[in-house]
Amino acid sequence: MEKLIKNHNSLNTSYTTIRSCNDIHIAANSSKYYFNLVPRLNRLLMLFLSFTTLLIACACTPSSSNSQIDADSIDTIESESVDSSRPAYNLFANNLLLVRLGEKWGYVDATGRVVIDIQFDDATRFQDIGIAIVKKDDLWGYIDSTGSYVIEPQFDDAYAFRNNGIAAVSKNGKWGFINSSGEYIIEPQFDDAVGFSNNGLAWVKLNEKWGCINISCEYIIEPKYDYAFYLGGINEYSIIRNDKKWGYVSFSDEIIIIEPQYDFIDALSQGGGLLPVQNNDKWGFIDFSGELVISLQFDEVKGNFYNGLTLVRMGELWGYIDNIGDVIIEPQFDAAYEFTSVGLARVRISDRWGYIDKTGAFIVNPQFDDAHSFDSNGLAIVKNNNKWGIIDSTGVIVTDPQFDQISYFVTGNEIFSDNKIARVKVGNNFGYIDSSGAYVIRPQFTYCGDFHNGFAEFYENGRYGYIDMTGKKVISAQFDGLSDYFYGINSFLDDGYTIVKLGDKYGVIDTTGTYVVNPIYDEIRRL
Repeated sequence: MEKLIKNHNSLNTSYTTIRSCNDIHIAANSSKYYFNLVPRLNRLLMLFLSFTTLLIACACTPSSSNSQIDADSIDTIESESVDSSRPAYNLFANNLLLVRLGEKWGYVDATGRVVIDIQFDDATRFQDIGIAIVKKDDLWGYIDSTGSYVIEPQFDDAYAFRNNGIAAVSKNGKWGFINSSGEYIIEPQFDDAVGFSNNGLAWVKLNEKWGCINISCEYIIEPKYDYAFYLGGINEYSIIRNDKKWGYVSFSDEIIIIEPQYDFIDALSQGGGLLPVQNNDKWGFIDFSGELVISLQFDEVKGNFYNGLTLVRMGELWGYIDNIGDVIIEPQFDAAYEFTSVGLARVRISDRWGYIDKTGAFIVNPQFDDAHSFDSNGLAIVKNNNKWGIIDSTGVIVTDPQFDQISYFVTGNEIFSDNKIARVKVGNNFGYIDSSGAYVIRPQFTYCGDFHNGFAEFYENGRYGYIDMTGKKVISAQFDGLSDYFYGINSFLDDGYTIVKLGDKYGVIDTTGTYVVNPIYDEIRRL
């Protein structure tokens, strides 16, 4: 069966027949430290495009590696929802944990026993397939969980094996691809490379240009782009750039190339079958075939047609359109946000916030100094007279405005956790309330975090410890720092372990506070 590459630009449309590559996607080069993230420039662009979202979370959460925190800098936050079917978040991978002592790396198990000698110049966490990448004498190779070399160190650079058993490696300044036996399936010949997807394509760079090859090293897309960035999930998309113009590549039943012609493509906001594009300071929308569906007419766009509508700005005012470009709610708001799952959006007129439905009618009249979007349970955090409270989707006050802060839980988009408690701040202290506003744990901590697996970190007198759901200090404040956040979690992971810092050394404790890995290491790499 044959598929088509459809090639779009502003002047013409052409078609090239290629051999079948079902369910193709462009996959990022697996970073040695963050498997399946984009490398080098690819990673930089992804970080740039998602920087705003990440910055909000980071700015609102104290760095646990420091002994001092500024609790006043922790603002009310909203976070993206997390799929309840997520995989387990475990500290130990393949029952091993990567540790550094001095300048060398090795692996310990959950009893603290050194299983693989501390000997490597650098190393990665074990993949699910039981292989880690290690560096010794300036060369990279691959080991199994016993520490035996699967592939001897011989590469200048190397990336993780994909599920298809192929890894990108570099030797003598050129990139190629090997199988799990270390045999070249494509000899080193490229200036840079991105690992093969499960379905047989990879971006490669040659003579300063990026193109796309199949497993037989045949070009599916000739090397002609200044950059090619993988930004989508499986079988989704890449964006491409030439001469400061952006384009788009879609991978599904057919490969569709929208040639670089836009000043910007907001590929992260795709939704409703449309992509926001910008030229000459005006925004519109194209479909995934490259056709301009909604003309370039807006001063700004925001959102991805969640619940059928997206935000547009004309002049200084915001309104909402549908995915054929019809204005459903006229621009009239000084600020506005997307509709949530309860069918309401928060908007601001002058200096007052309220909530509208999808007809533009106010369900909750503008009356608040500040407000946040409704969560999936139909509750929202609102502010009046410099205090925060909670309302339901009819505007009825659930919890009187009385708190200096109410925080959404980091691992979800709900105010109240699965345990039906919410974190609040009163004065300089944090505590927790139930859905009636009554204190479950009275404000008493300089800082405390979200509960995960029944524990939350707290900060007291310059040290960290852990409390349980009753507020009892089950592990006293004794640590100088905790591990960096992992999937938004700074408590015990699903296997019951967490990293702590004592002095300038790191160790691992279990939920009883007992060291399973003594605090003797200069670094413990969680990712």
